[in-house]
Amino acid sequence: KLTESGDELRLREAHLNFYLNLAEEAAPHLKRAEQLLWFERLEAELDQIRAALSYASESDHSELLIRIANALQWFWFARGHQREGRDWFGKAIKQSQNAPDELRAKLYYNASALTWNMGEYEETERLAREALSLCESTGDRWGEAYSHSRLAIIAEFNTTHVGIDTVPNAKPCCEPSGWTPAVPSYYRYRTSTWFSPYRPSSLP
Repeated sequence: KLTESGDELRLREAHLNFYLNLAEEAAPHLKRAEQLLWFERLEAELDQIRAALSYASESDHSELLIRIANALQWFWFARGHQREGRDWFGKAIKQSQNAPDELRAKLYYNASALTWNMGEYEETERLAREALSLCESTGDRWGEAYSHSRLAIIAEFNTTHVGIDTVPNAKPCCEPSGWTPAVPSYYRYRTSTWFSPYRPSSLP
């Protein structure tokens, strides 16, 4: 039994750091052949991960909250926890004002992936534009390409045409970075009559 608040605090801190390390260790494996093993491990530890996230959110650990949320983005998406993941991203964003811009940029573009898959196009545009601004200021070319990609895909599939102005930037930005999913959207934008009212006369 813990009898001193200092002991309890040290235990909570150790718990938080353990699950931060687990999340960041898991992250690169979640899109590889071994992903099922890591998904199952994270599912088995999910209640403890939630406890760590809650403690990070309620204490002065906003950067650790952001890092766990970012590390688990693909887990939230692939395992059907999108609503929960979106809620954690929302909490992290509210507490991110003093976090490094590089960390905030990743937070915003990861959050935009979840809101896109949930059909929240206007929120996705807001998040992706914020991510794009941060990536441009920090020189994160991959993140810049990812954000252009998200906005290009929104422009293609959303009938309100949010993000339409960014599509011409998708191909020239994405190809050098190696991020190619936006390129098909770019070519459809360039050739489709559906886009013609929004397309400038000359394109890169």
